[in-house]
Amino acid sequence: MASNELSDVTWEKTKLPDTMSRNHLESVNTTMLALTSAVFLARVATRIYKQKKFELQDFFCCLSYICYIAMVVMYFYENEPLYRAEGVQRGEIKPYPDLRKSSSSWSLTVGTSVDSITIF
Repeated sequence: MASNELSDVTWEKTKLPDTMSRNHLESVNTTMLALTSAVFLARVATRIYKQKKFELQDFFCCLSYICYIAMVVMYFYENEPLYRAEGVQRGEIKPYPDLRKSSSSWSLTVGTSVDSITIF
């Protein structure tokens, strides 16, 4: 299924789609961060060892690494309300007072008979 088709999909509460567990998602993110950090540090160590001057490509490499770190931090920050709201949708936890507030950033609609998730 393509990402542009997700807005057309609705699921009944009795059979919600299988999703990746939070622990598995966070372990994948942590592994990717470790791998990216190892490659970045190897590149920096090679540049220092060979005593090469700082070039424009080094600037973009550092900038991309910093942006990647920022993205991972924001992603970990967003996982908590997303998985809490999904738990409410699946009936695993009771609705909590801040559900509407936390779901407004990614458009979670909680209905009575049919629940749907719309991702923009």
